[in-house]
Amino acid sequence: MEASLKQAEAPFVGKQVVSDLHWLIRECDDRLIVDGTKWASEILCYLPAKWIEEAQGCKMFEARSESVSTRLSTVNRFAILGRNLLVAKEFHRAEFYYDKARHMDSQYMFMYYWTRYLKAINEDLENEIESIERKAADLDDEEQLHLLYQQMRKEDATQFDCFMHYLKGLLQRSLHLRDAAKESFVASIQKDNRFWPSWNEYATLVEDADEVVASISMAPDTWMSGMFEIVAFPRFHLYPSAVAKGDQLATRGLGTQPALLIANAKCYNQMYEHDLAIDRFQQAHELDPFRVEEMNLFSDSLYIRMDRVRLASLAHSFFRTHKYSWETCCIVANYYSIRGEHEQSIRFLHRALRINPHSSASTWTLIGHEFMELKNNSAACMAYRKAIEKDPSDHRGWYGLGQLYDILKQHNYALYYYQKAHKCKPQDSRMLVALAEVYQRLTRNVDAEKCLIKAYKVGDVEGTALLHLAKHYETLQMKENAACVYTKYIEEYKANTSCDINAPASLLFLARYHAEVCDYELASDYAQRCLEFEQVRHEAGSILRSIQQKQKLRPSTNRRSSTVRGGPVVTPSRRLDLTEHTIAESTDNHSEELMAVSDGEDDVSF
Repeated sequence: MEASLKQAEAPFVGKQVVSDLHWLIRECDDRLIVDGTKWASEILCYLPAKWIEEAQGCKMFEARSESVSTRLSTVNRFAILGRNLLVAKEFHRAEFYYDKARHMDSQYMFMYYWTRYLKAINEDLENEIESIERKAADLDDEEQLHLLYQQMRKEDATQFDCFMHYLKGLLQRSLHLRDAAKESFVASIQKDNRFWPSWNEYATLVEDADEVVASISMAPDTWMSGMFEIVAFPRFHLYPSAVAKGDQLATRGLGTQPALLIANAKCYNQMYEHDLAIDRFQQAHELDPFRVEEMNLFSDSLYIRMDRVRLASLAHSFFRTHKYSWETCCIVANYYSIRGEHEQSIRFLHRALRINPHSSASTWTLIGHEFMELKNNSAACMAYRKAIEKDPSDHRGWYGLGQLYDILKQHNYALYYYQKAHKCKPQDSRMLVALAEVYQRLTRNVDAEKCLIKAYKVGDVEGTALLHLAKHYETLQMKENAACVYTKYIEEYKANTSCDINAPASLLFLARYHAEVCDYELASDYAQRCLEFEQVRHEAGSILRSIQQKQKLRPSTNRRSSTVRGGPVVTPSRRLDLTEHTIAESTDNHSEELMAVSDGEDDVSF
């Protein structure tokens, strides 16, 4: 992975990039692969003008005088009619006419199977719309795809081009034949590595980051393999790597592309860096103000930052221009949610599902959140389960169910779903803190402790892991450990102490603890800092007066000591090592060990 990010920073050969895109636009347009045509056209639109000028006149850039789709012959007339019927989405008629021409040309063969595939997908969507509340897919929905796949297997696969391998992979993926689909997409890329749709689909099937890096060998150090990394890395939560690759492509010549800006913004959104996400989304929105794709994520970041003004502006603008887009429905749903109108929000989220039943699992998760706000637990449970059904690898559905059962005080169920969420996103501190809280309720204190330490190690997103850990030690009467963690908490977040609602209680505990162990100098320091906060000022004053009295009686004890004088000695079962070296040590994912923490691990340290 690191090697791929350290590739040479030399600019791409501009005319080669333009040639690749021109070929892709032409071939996808001939075959009505609309997503491929749109993607390539957008990238081409924002390339440097110098690259376009260099490419013009080159032999590689010469356009064909006449495409197969428009060349007239006794057989081709059927294909011409079939193409226009497919454009009009008259799938059954298009299939009928392409069937008359499919044995005459490999492109007609592809168009025949492509038409049948689109027809099956369209009918599946219609069935899903009619039964939006179903909890399981009807097996009859896949019958057409099974029949189409069986017929396609009878064709001579040795004659397949990159387009036929791509279509075969789509069929196999729809039928849940993941390994076979991967092989088909790889075969397509090997036939012609300029065909982006196969790269894009293959990115959804790779098993791990090592496989992503290994796949780059199919087109080493090219802009296309770089785009593949940007799509594939986020699947394994390698968001910094994806952002770095996007920045690298921009500096090597692709420039300020809306596609690259939005790819980076999505990564920042998942990293909870919402200010950076909003900045990138805003740049893309200014470049292409009517682009609605991924703008629902823009609205999510605005919602989290409680930016009502910009969220309202975004919702109103897209509601005027893209009223029946599922992304717009999600944006408007966020707008109503931030206003506290949760029923309206649910209405628009259901509309998003009716427009696009195969939209991401996040839509169902948002519905679950809105039902939770309305305290409709059964409906929330159904929505979260639907989200899990759509995408079991998305942590949000599992996490939502964990929260639901936590609220219902069914802690064993909550633990199960939080564990599932943690397995989906093992480096997310929120999952670990949630697990720790459930372990505490189940009196599994050692497991709770390990989860909180792990949450701090992997990067505490919400800044609460240390606070929870300190309070955990307080509950267990492990005062020395609690003091150690509170000290680390104050040091870690000292820049925000004045506005931190948890700072007064933390400082007060430290003042009391150091007074107990006769470390009057530190106790006075913390008590003086407590005087800045109204809610603990009285207690802090009492501690300061007590210290003064004790110093008058026993002046010789005014020195730092770890031994309690005149009080019980606190001997914790485990001592915490809070050195920076130890904190920086291994943060590898041990999710399995975390879910079933082994006994006998007494050396717990940061």
